[in-house]
Amino acid sequence: MVEVEEPPVSPTAIKIKTEYTPLLRYDLLQLGNSNPKVMGYGGVGTVVETGIFRSPKLLNQRVLFLNPSGTFQQFNYPLIPLYCFQLPDTVDSLQATALIGGADIAMVLKHKLKQLQVDEVILLGANSVVGLSLIQLLAIDDPIPIQALVREQSQAYFNHQLALANVSLIRGHGKRPVVIDLSNQGYLTEINEYLKAKIPVWSIARNQLPGVKFISEPLLPKGYQELIELLAMDKLYLPIDKTFRYQAIEEAIAYQQAKSRGRNLLSWS
Repeated sequence: MVEVEEPPVSPTAIKIKTEYTPLLRYDLLQLGNSNPKVMGYGGVGTVVETGIFRSPKLLNQRVLFLNPSGTFQQFNYPLIPLYCFQLPDTVDSLQATALIGGADIAMVLKHKLKQLQVDEVILLGANSVVGLSLIQLLAIDDPIPIQALVREQSQAYFNHQLALANVSLIRGHGKRPVVIDLSNQGYLTEINEYLKAKIPVWSIARNQLPGVKFISEPLLPKGYQELIELLAMDKLYLPIDKTFRYQAIEEAIAYQQAKSRGRNLLSWS
């Protein structure tokens, strides 16, 4: 953790007082990087200053924002207007922060499944934030049957989270199934069995598994707006584990690496 001088607000930027940022697996992968940079790529905060080419109506507005140059800082200066979203009063800041790196990935997966007219989804590691988000998203429009695979020690947690989200799995089998690997370890036996059966397998966490299609695509701004609207209508629930003060980031990292379930957040206010 270092102190840096605050830059001036550029004409196309806004200055955001950061409230929360999510702690993601992506961030942990940056640890020990020989070319260190500010961690994080999204967060929630309040606009405190606008550049001359940005609307002054944003001042004092609570926003969800993405910032590829890093967000683990008390003030952020995102330059991409399309990826800054005003939050309705009915949307909780914690839930909005948990959209990042979880529900947004699930929305990308939902769009791909719908485009391919997949009629059955098999989730490996369904108790993850992405898995629980995807189950809810697939239940909203034309529900798709889902087989949810979770480890025995995670089954009770998974059932509890489904109850909190007020969603049930739809049973059934389809003619065009897709397997989605949501875990960064395990399930190799199951993956090989599905591949032998010529069932397509996708993964969001492992990009070097033979025969498996790695999915890593950004969500378009419209998708984030949809997710925010679902939160506002109480149609989406994100599991949050713990919130740590940013000064306790080492404790947060150790906790996440050891025993965390659900999304962990850093508080910057």
